[in-house]
Amino acid sequence: MSGDAICELEAEPAAPVADAFVLAQLDDIEAQRLELKAAEARWLAEAERRKLYQAGGHASMYGLRRSRYKWSDGQCKSAMTIARAGTRFESLLESLADGSLPSNHAE
Repeated sequence: MSGDAICELEAEPAAPVADAFVLAQLDDIEAQRLELKAAEARWLAEAERRKLYQAGGHASMYGLRRSRYKWSDGQCKSAMTIARAGTRFESLLESLADGSLPSNHAE
């Protein structure tokens, strides 16, 4: 995956952009999203293990995520489910990162 390939789409591109290029950009963004989701899961699990949420007066990672990052309950549940599963099954996060496991199946 090449993060360098991602570029912003101008409101009115100077030259027409090929359909294949648009799809390649979307593919690259999706690959990066999955890698980030796996990395996030690892860091969420580490923050939970260290109980970093307590420093902010939160009872759990849910409270920290809702307060600090304005996540919904559903987003918190989904992310923590993946993070906790990833601590038990590292291959789950590797499969998520490389795209062989769709993120909704990781939950």
